[in-house]
Amino acid sequence: MSGPADARGPARVSDTIIGAPDRHHVGLTILVALLLSAFCFCEFFMLPVAMALLPVPGTTSRKLLRRWEGLVAKTWLSFGGWLLENVGGVKLILTGDSILPGDRVLILSNHRTRIDWMFLWCWAARFDLLSSYRVILKSSLRTFPWWGWGMSLCLFPFIHRGSNNRDADLTRIEHICQYLSELGVPNSLILFPEGTDLSQSNQKRDRDYALAKNLPIYHNVLHPRSGAFIASLTAMRPHLDAVVDLTIGYVDYTPGERPSELSLLKGRLPHEVHINMKRWDIKTTPLLRENPSDGAEQFLRESFDRKEALLTAFYSNNKDTSGGGLKQTSSLLVSSSSSPFSNSGAPLGFPSFSSPSTSAASSYNEPVYVHNAHWTYGKGLLGTGIAMALVLVLACCLPAVAFCGYSIVVFLLFVTVNSVWEGFDTLELNLAMWWGGQAGQTKQE
Repeated sequence: MSGPADARGPARVSDTIIGAPDRHHVGLTILVALLLSAFCFCEFFMLPVAMALLPVPGTTSRKLLRRWEGLVAKTWLSFGGWLLENVGGVKLILTGDSILPGDRVLILSNHRTRIDWMFLWCWAARFDLLSSYRVILKSSLRTFPWWGWGMSLCLFPFIHRGSNNRDADLTRIEHICQYLSELGVPNSLILFPEGTDLSQSNQKRDRDYALAKNLPIYHNVLHPRSGAFIASLTAMRPHLDAVVDLTIGYVDYTPGERPSELSLLKGRLPHEVHINMKRWDIKTTPLLRENPSDGAEQFLRESFDRKEALLTAFYSNNKDTSGGGLKQTSSLLVSSSSSPFSNSGAPLGFPSFSSPSTSAASSYNEPVYVHNAHWTYGKGLLGTGIAMALVLVLACCLPAVAFCGYSIVVFLLFVTVNSVWEGFDTLELNLAMWWGGQAGQTKQE
């Protein structure tokens, strides 16, 4: 590797040419479809049910609300995953362990780009996790029309970030996890412990931090922060089966072009997204059995040491020594003979990679057995098509004044709730506290 520039990832010569043309028609198709589906689901299928059930005291109404919002989220996000793969041309390649049916999991991932979480829709569809899919997001995204509002209705944790808000942010994450656990609602929470993406400026700050703290220098990841992991692990532990550690590598549209919102708009999506999975059983992994404040930081350090080694091997193996750029991509999972994680090299505190933490986990060097994504995508397409057709029928049958008036009222309602209660997520948790049901106390300070 030549250094930090390699962190931006490789691309295949056969697929990528410097100056490859934009595909605006692809990007606009994906974004318009996502926005229209978000409008339909949020305004006509999520909000009315939330308004009907939120004022009702007791846990039954809130369980019904969570189940319904989860069903809508699964339909909505599977449609998004289908768009990325079938319209955007993104190919997903999975290696490593598998997730067992019914697993209650907390998910860790590296954060190379600001839109990693969108590509993870495709991953979650293969393990039937979209109904419980949640990602910690910046609070500013909560106000984004329809998309942000829908995420708020689905109880995505929103945080303000920054040292001044750290305690309030961690408390909020913990309360949301406790609330969902006490309701018995699945919560597949995805954490990006680095806290930010792998931009050059963030890499420079991370190198300065590593030098000041006498830590190893990373080129493909940033040093993780443990606060959100400890808070969520503490809250979810009684109802948790495993921590799933994801390592994401990309074959970019052109060499070094990290995916972003702008590249999505231009249709410049990665050719391949490689995800390596490691499942750590909560009961058999020493660092997860211990008190989270004692073992979590070490767990994260070793996790990101492993990610750095995996990604270094992945990008190095895809280098073309002939000078033509990059050769045919190899998986994030290299053969056992050249793997940086052989038995003798297993990180301290982790089980040997040749002995998975559970007997049901797949071999570390084998492709992953996954849920039928075509079936999931098919149901998502059908559900989204029906939802959009119903909204279209309403638009045609109702007077224009009534349809537009309803949409404007809903828009103003979301703006008001975001201004007064910081979103429907905060409103729901505070109502739970007021009714005396579940963990509330989440109003931001």
